[in-house]
Amino acid sequence: QKRGDFYDFMDKEIRDRHRRKKIEHATYMCHRASLNKIKQFKPSCSFAELTPKMLENFQAWMKAKLGNRPATTSKTLKDIRTYENLAILDKNMIDNPFKVLKVRNVEVIKEVLTIAQVGQLLALYDNPELQANWRCVLQHFLFSCFTGLRISDIQRIQAKHIIDGALVFNAH
Repeated sequence: QKRGDFYDFMDKEIRDRHRRKKIEHATYMCHRASLNKIKQFKPSCSFAELTPKMLENFQAWMKAKLGNRPATTSKTLKDIRTYENLAILDKNMIDNPFKVLKVRNVEVIKEVLTIAQVGQLLALYDNPELQANWRCVLQHFLFSCFTGLRISDIQRIQAKHIIDGALVFNAH
């Protein structure tokens, strides 16, 4: 193992990948959140300290102290694994702690709104007493409900995507 700080490496790589448009802004924010979360668990971490045992302890800490669910802990570990793999490619690390610690894909059971709940949201949207900022948030949420588009796709939509009254758009 080379000497050096994994967090500094991860921080630099997150910023660099975002600057080079390798990752979208939403991904950038998620990766920054994962970095901040592991720093909260362990304020500093050399490449040598990034071991399966440390990552197992981090996983347990996210569950016990933060109340994170399996899908959240899995996503955080996958983010860290991305930068650990880059560290290996850059020859900062030799051992891959994720060879021992397997990160599982967690099936998430999504709750869907009932027609009555959507009706309540539409009524709330039409309420003249609803604050403008809440109306804007609700508008985006309802648009997502009716189109099935993700937030990241909705953020990319422009007027040019509406052709003859229809939304013509390639979602990611």
